[in-house]
Amino acid sequence: MHPASSAPQEAASHSTTATALIEASRQAPLSFPAVSSVVRQHKMSSNEIRQLLRELLDAGIPLPNQLADQAAPATHSAQDHADASPPTGYPGYSVVYVLRGSETLDTSAISLADLQLTTTAPPPPQPVEPVTTPAATKATKGAADNSSFETEEDKAQNKPPPFLDLVEVYLEQVARFPLIQSASEEVELAKSIEAGAFAQQLLEAEEESPHSKEVLEWVARQGDKDFEQFVTSNLRLVLSIAKRYIGCGLDLLDLVQEGNLGLIRAVMKFDFTRGNKFSTYATWWIRQAITRALADQTRTIRYPVHLVEQLNRVHGAIRALRENGEEVDHAAIAAHNEMAEDEVRGLLTELPTTCSLEELLDTSGEETLSDLADRHRSVPEPDLRSLDSDEIRRALAQCTDREQYVLHRRHGFIGDPATLDTIGEEFGLTRERIRQIESKAIKKLTVLFSPVHPENSTEVTTDFA
Repeated sequence: MHPASSAPQEAASHSTTATALIEASRQAPLSFPAVSSVVRQHKMSSNEIRQLLRELLDAGIPLPNQLADQAAPATHSAQDHADASPPTGYPGYSVVYVLRGSETLDTSAISLADLQLTTTAPPPPQPVEPVTTPAATKATKGAADNSSFETEEDKAQNKPPPFLDLVEVYLEQVARFPLIQSASEEVELAKSIEAGAFAQQLLEAEEESPHSKEVLEWVARQGDKDFEQFVTSNLRLVLSIAKRYIGCGLDLLDLVQEGNLGLIRAVMKFDFTRGNKFSTYATWWIRQAITRALADQTRTIRYPVHLVEQLNRVHGAIRALRENGEEVDHAAIAAHNEMAEDEVRGLLTELPTTCSLEELLDTSGEETLSDLADRHRSVPEPDLRSLDSDEIRRALAQCTDREQYVLHRRHGFIGDPATLDTIGEEFGLTRERIRQIESKAIKKLTVLFSPVHPENSTEVTTDFA
């Protein structure tokens, strides 16, 4: 073929391919295998394929994303391309059908490379300079190299979670429960709780009742549900009371936990027939639970509750006197609380207390209480101190070899202490026989170390001359 006639033939083939695909798209959306089949049939180059994809896009033909991304860049407006697209039935164009009859395409091995289209790999991420702060610790060299390639997104994902404020979490959870809106609602809930408790008693006692078992079970479940609602709707009351005892020896959440136990007790004891407001009634139970916990858990040495209450009154009087600038002594505290002076003195001086081992004993700040611990350690009895290893060996020499071995094995002179069964297996004897041997050896040693033994007695001489 003459080179001059090659270009018009390629253009005609290119236009025929585009027209065929446009006609095919009107029957069904173009797929990757359909375009691949046409391209292979016409043996198009990479540039021709990209231009073909551009013409299809400009003609408004939807293409798969993997083909649309490979189209040549647009050089004309959409209107120009619409005008340049060949109309239906244009002379010189023929329709080429991709699939005929029952023909199918094997798309398992079709890729962009089959169309002579290659995708460019994305550029590698630029290294990010690590940000150092004065508070940051010095990392190893390997860790520094790895951190230099971390992106901002990676740093955001690897960022440690914020500090979890448990009090804030508890406040958010408590805020979800609705409050009781009126006194009548309190009464209705209390009635339901009482009815549920009575129904539960009937079910447990299996007594005859005019109501069926299903009805009693429903009443009991409804009572439990209303009981839970009554408690959860008053959790904020516990929190408001517990805040008053911050700094008394327990954390806020511990105070709230103890107060919740008092709230549960208040719901169980509440009598709606007396006409009292529940919050007023429950406050006393909540306070009682919190103060009891403070009395039981805040000291190493537990004081009785009534003594703790008296101590709190005494310390409250001390704070009040200091705030007023008055002299603080036993007499002033007793007068402030209307107590006997001897009672105040006993509370402040006679109750057992604890002290820290790190407490300084002198003004120099060098010696602490722990430094004196070894000076006052318990001293062994004189008889125990007099028994040294040589004396023990001499005493054991009075026993037979078998008795010595049994004593050594039983009392850990040779390895760990052994049982009678273990020693019996070594000698081929019963455990009772080993016990008899041990008992006999101990009796020998007892006699040897007895004060009346001739070797241990002091010789006394009497001279009558």
